Amino acid sequence: DLPTTPAPQPIPTVEGEDSLVFFRWEPLFEQFVMGRRESGQNDPVEGVIFNTVEFPALKRVSISGDGSVAVFITVNNDVGFIQTLDGAVTFANLPGGVHSIAISPDSSKFAVVLFDAVTGQPTNDLVIVDIVTATEETISLKAQTMDGEQLDIIQSADVLDCFPDGSSLIYDALAVMPV
Repeated sequence: DLPTTPAPQPIPTVEGEDSLVFFRWEPLFEQFVMGRRESGQNDPVEGVIFNTVEFPALKRVSISGDGSVAVFITVNNDVGFIQTLDGAVTFANLPGGVHSIAISPDSSKFAVVLFDAVTGQPTNDLVIVDIVTATEETISLKAQTMDGEQLDIIQSADVLDCFPDGSSLIYDALAVMPV
């Protein structure tokens, strides 16, 4: 007989009111803005707009597991950090350098895709930054075949996301394969 499949691990949850971070068109600024609507903070139905100074690019926003921090890419390809409760915004001061970013659920790590300084295109490397240990690791992205061979066909990763338990990162990628 085959061994039984183990029970799935529980997904960590955060108890509290529903809340969200969003983009919306703001006619006053004639651009999209980022905001928050959090029931637990008595936000109005239309939400509260963050003063992001450098307006966010219309890319995925990554939010920590407890909802306290959101990270985003700005229109000038910098990284923005928002403390979602008070709206305090800071920047990494890397304009033109960052294509995509994700934050781990416990806020201890970031995964980053940088732009190549020469070509201006996203690289095929993931940089994992560990805030706790102040270290970083660069991982070159490869496509793996069914027989275990690794192909160097990944041009870049785009959207990044962490598993809820922080154990793994998933991403979509642009792969170019000769035919």
